[in-house]
Amino acid sequence: MGRGDDWTTDQIQETARAIRRELWDGAAEAQSAMGDAPPCISTSEADLRMFAHDCLCANHEKDYRVLMAFLGLPEDFSLLVLRLTAWGHLEADLLRGRAALSGGPIGVVTIHRGHMRALIPHPACSFRDLFQELLEHQKVAKEMEAVGWRSFLEATPAESPLVPSKRPACLRCQETAVAPDKVGIQTKRHPWLDEAESANEEAGAQPLRMRPAWAWGPRGQEVFSGPGGWTQGLEANDIPCDGPISFHEDRCSQEPWQRQDLRSQEVRARLLSLAGSMPAEDVPNTWQFSISGASYADANADTGTRTWDNPEGDGNLKSEEDGTSSQTSRLGVVRIWSTKRDVSWAFKWHHLDPEDVAEFAMRLAGITIISLVMTFGWCGSPGEYMCWAWAAKAQRESYTPPNPETNDIVPYVSKWLMDDAVILEPDVGVWAHLSMEVMERAMIDVWGDLAINAEKKEEEGDLAETQLLWGLFMDFANFAVSLPDPKRIKAKYLLADLSLRRGCRELKIKLAQELRGSAQYWTTAQPELHTELAVLDLMLNQADRSTWVNPKGDERTVEAAWGEFWDTLDLFRMTFDQPVESSFEAAFEKLLSVRERLALPGAAQKVKWIGGEAVMDRIGAVDWSEKKYMAENAKGLLAIIQAETGAVEEEHIIISVVEFLTFIAFAAAEAGNWQDKIIHYVTDNDNVRAWLNKRRTKNRLARHLIRLLQRLEMENRFTTTGLYIRTYRNELNDWLTREDE
Repeated sequence: MGRGDDWTTDQIQETARAIRRELWDGAAEAQSAMGDAPPCISTSEADLRMFAHDCLCANHEKDYRVLMAFLGLPEDFSLLVLRLTAWGHLEADLLRGRAALSGGPIGVVTIHRGHMRALIPHPACSFRDLFQELLEHQKVAKEMEAVGWRSFLEATPAESPLVPSKRPACLRCQETAVAPDKVGIQTKRHPWLDEAESANEEAGAQPLRMRPAWAWGPRGQEVFSGPGGWTQGLEANDIPCDGPISFHEDRCSQEPWQRQDLRSQEVRARLLSLAGSMPAEDVPNTWQFSISGASYADANADTGTRTWDNPEGDGNLKSEEDGTSSQTSRLGVVRIWSTKRDVSWAFKWHHLDPEDVAEFAMRLAGITIISLVMTFGWCGSPGEYMCWAWAAKAQRESYTPPNPETNDIVPYVSKWLMDDAVILEPDVGVWAHLSMEVMERAMIDVWGDLAINAEKKEEEGDLAETQLLWGLFMDFANFAVSLPDPKRIKAKYLLADLSLRRGCRELKIKLAQELRGSAQYWTTAQPELHTELAVLDLMLNQADRSTWVNPKGDERTVEAAWGEFWDTLDLFRMTFDQPVESSFEAAFEKLLSVRERLALPGAAQKVKWIGGEAVMDRIGAVDWSEKKYMAENAKGLLAIIQAETGAVEEEHIIISVVEFLTFIAFAAAEAGNWQDKIIHYVTDNDNVRAWLNKRRTKNRLARHLIRLLQRLEMENRFTTTGLYIRTYRNELNDWLTREDE
């Protein structure tokens, strides 16, 4: 820590050593005076014992408050500690010596990665100026005084609660006992870091051991530059940059440009070398990769279309009816092609160890036959098959399309599930067609010449915008996933089984397992049903081993489990009875979490903000986006819900259920206007927030309301999430429930 504005690093280190000696002496004195601790002690004594432990034991990080208890700071000195709050806001704590004056010397430190680090002032700004600016902006959170350990110990009022004196085990002491040489925060180091630090040390002592890239100032390098407009812009602003790199067709007539042609092996080697070089004055640290082969055309300019040949515009203004639009993304709005490839006899290409396949042996005519291959894979099969799929995937993705100016520069991508490969490629140049060829080549290299299933290739191997992938119908034109009709028919047939009718408790465990596996598959196309899987899991949790379903728990718990199970089956049946276009079809974005969806372009325009409040006999809600409100009597709605759930005898209804009913009632009225929207419901009831986000509760009425909400979400394709607000900030919604009609 510095004492003043002109201290050197050596002076700071010498002062720090002196302070550490003072801290050790003070900690030893305090620990000797306190002796053994009683079972419960004050918070001040607990902190003091922790401070003493950290000061007396080697290589321990110390809280800067030790300087309050053990007088290591000079009496006229003040210490300013800069830190970031949990919200990322800058705050400062000021620790004054016992005789420090307002204009006395001041030092500044910061807490970084668990270490206290001294700051050296910039010539243009002193520590005193920094402190005054922090005071003006009310950034100084706490002001403390170095009072000594005795006064620190007596600071806690006598009526304050006590805490256990036994401290948690010290991790640093445990590490040092095992590895005495382990000191400080252990971080992984790369060899080039040691090399860089050695080079800097040879050059002499510097304020920074390694000068980072930004310290050299910007230096640009443009690749796939076209006319080199980015480079010209840097040079116009006096920013140094190397020559732009691109393709140059007539290399003979452009002799000087051969050093800038990306097809030259020397140029590629030079770029790779620069990209991996240590920061230096002549090493680019700002790279621009433009679209290869891109042309420039701004059709929205006031002076007509601007191109490289006519940078000021050609004077031909386009009307909105022309359909002219600028490219809004890297590849623009292009179609996505999809196709599949299947490995023929995939599991028979790989021989297994005889010791792993004893259960596959059979006796025939006095001999034992051991199958060293499998006709099909299963979860208990020996060995690991996916490593072969990963090999084909890795080989294929090591290729990029030729002619980047036409086919772009992005490597090929594929998805694998056992022996089924899926290709997703944009309709750019001949990229997708080349991608299929590379996929087949990779499959042959891994499995052999007979690896490609010609029959399936003929049936479903063409490029298309819609494909049946892994049992789901994927529509890449409309970005939707749906359940194929044969799967829907099988699901309805399964749910029509007599063992699954309401009231029947003679249910085979195998049928329950089949239902659970099928439901997991259904939820991919209808994410709102995912919360019902927990009910099916509960039925598979057996009280004892049996071929029949017998859930665990006492009589009341078992009765509730069967009731929930039948309610879930009813919800499944109602969903499958709906038309295809309104059930088991979901947009790709609905498969993401709400946070992920909000990161998509245009998602902010789909958000609606709803607020609500309730008392036991009245509910009210507001749609802040559409300026609508609802105020309704709650008793009639509660009576309907109680009758539907058979809970009429329940006299006591908690306020959380009424609060939840507020949103469900408003959603039932407005759901038709919420198509494809993201609904943020703001509530001051934490139970309601949890029910909306987790969709789980033990309250019977609330579970019924959750199913109503899921039904509304499925039919109208909106998504709901709950947010919390403090009651005193929910004034308008409170007014809806407390004012007379």
